[in-house]
Amino acid sequence: MYRQVTRMIKGYKIKEGDVSLFRVLGKDTIKDFDPFIKLDAIDSKNYEEFKAGFPIHYHRGIYSFTLISKGNMNHIDNKNKKTSINEGDAQFIITSSGVSHKEAFEECERLLGLQLWINMPSELKMKEEPLCINLLNDNINVEDFKGGKLRLLAGNYKKMKGLEIKNLHLDLYDIFLKPNKSLSFKVNGENKSAIIFSLLGVCEVSGTLVEEKTCAKLGEGNEVIIKSLDKPIEVIFACSNKINEPLIWDNQILMNSKEELKEGIEEINNGSFIKSKLKYESLK
Repeated sequence: MYRQVTRMIKGYKIKEGDVSLFRVLGKDTIKDFDPFIKLDAIDSKNYEEFKAGFPIHYHRGIYSFTLISKGNMNHIDNKNKKTSINEGDAQFIITSSGVSHKEAFEECERLLGLQLWINMPSELKMKEEPLCINLLNDNINVEDFKGGKLRLLAGNYKKMKGLEIKNLHLDLYDIFLKPNKSLSFKVNGENKSAIIFSLLGVCEVSGTLVEEKTCAKLGEGNEVIIKSLDKPIEVIFACSNKINEPLIWDNQILMNSKEELKEGIEEINNGSFIKSKLKYESLK
């Protein structure tokens, strides 16, 4: 049975600091899209819209996934360690008890990408070690087919294996289709929460039209079919376990109670927020 679209959220232009982006998922969509709690996309050919980047800020209690489809991003942590991801690369940060970093973009013809936040279960928020994993383009498994290609960013697809994050049961695909082509695939786990985001182009998902920069929540089922129309598309498929826990959110800190949130804010103010040094790995 194909998973049908049950809700769609179309991104709208906002400014986050001095950066223009598309806000797609946020505080108003948490319940329906659990565990996917925030989704922003950037698509600009104007360097003035993104040259400021995102200055130093804090995260706690989430998995943060960033994909750069065009352009590049520099990630600098609170110890001034710098890593970069370029066209086709992705980055996964397990923020856990807390990270502090900034993100910068170099001038390019077009910056296209997204950042997706995934909630962490309450018992893991303060226990896992903060970790940054770079998924470099050359190390990402790809299935080429007649109508396009699928890049396996995390989890499993057919016999391919992608990045496995401890305690996060996530399948994450970066799918490209040529005009008037389609792709259908099985979904691992009928009760998992699944979404599709149309990063570039308009598509059909299980018969429903999904406009560009729109996130579609999928209902229950064991298969998905995606079709392109008269232009090529790039879409992101994400599927993971629902968490079904209360969530208290202030800026970049996402916890389960007001007390935990208050503690985090106090720690930022008194300089004790960071509990462990951010470690780094690269997908091999």
